[in-house]
Amino acid sequence: MTVVLLAIFGGILYGTQMIVRSLGNFSIAGLFTSRTGTTVRDVPLRSEANARSTQLGWVPSGSRVRIVGENDSWFEVEIVQFGRPREADWMTRGWIAKKAKSSEDNVDFSR
Repeated sequence: MTVVLLAIFGGILYGTQMIVRSLGNFSIAGLFTSRTGTTVRDVPLRSEANARSTQLGWVPSGSRVRIVGENDSWFEVEIVQFGRPREADWMTRGWIAKKAKSSEDNVDFSR
């Protein structure tokens, strides 16, 4: 009986590990810490992690953002402080590209 229960438990752990790995760039450390940075240029805020998704507004240059998720080319951000006065219809959470078309970073983490 004990062997059967251990085998079931091991199978559940293996299945959980496979699901977590399939999520992509997943980090356990990210669950307990959050990175913040400052945008170095005006960046469009998107509803999803792709350039064709709905634009929700702008993240102005100099804005403080908290990284709440990420994938290969995009950060999911929460805007902590806008770099200039916020327009009434701008959202405070969405996706921004990690890099500009010029291949320069959109967020500086050293500030």
